Amino acid sequence: MRSISTAQTRRAAFTLLEVLLVVAILALLAAVVAPRLIGTQKQAQLDTTRSQISMLDDVLDLYCQQNGAYPSTDQGLNALMEEPTEDPIPKAWAGPYLKDRELVDPWGNPYQYAFPGDRNSDKPDIWSFGPDSEDGSDDDLGNWRNETEEDSSDRTSSSDRGERASDRSSRRERSRDRDEM
Repeated sequence: MRSISTAQTRRAAFTLLEVLLVVAILALLAAVVAPRLIGTQKQAQLDTTRSQISMLDDVLDLYCQQNGAYPSTDQGLNALMEEPTEDPIPKAWAGPYLKDRELVDPWGNPYQYAFPGDRNSDKPDIWSFGPDSEDGSDDDLGNWRNETEEDSSDRTSSSDRGERASDRSSRRERSRDRDEM
């Protein structure tokens, strides 16, 4: 009877070799999957930042159309949420233009604003410090065009650029029509 109970006891537990094998398989899976997830998260943060900067650019264009000028650097993006009381005073402030009062990028840094811009001659500069949270580094994201974007846009046909400009202007017209209602 003893030999039966001993055999049953041994089979009821996992051996050290089985446990180590399972741990090794899980570690291998984690080593393969983790870098892909991290890369996906970084790309999502970059895409989110580009989208938010584009949205701020569009909202600032609407502000300019309604008020005759962009907010000054001192007024900043705050002018989209609270009516400025210093020059340039907006002619027809119809805000708030944004619901969210905290304009921060995915890394927790506030978006930067300058008008007149250093990189855009006729528009304000809007930018994020990017993943390294340092201004002026290579990973800064802004509403300006950099060399790689210019290279790819040179390959884009003029009809494609015209269609995109037409789409932006029709979006602005629809937005104006909604605001007038």
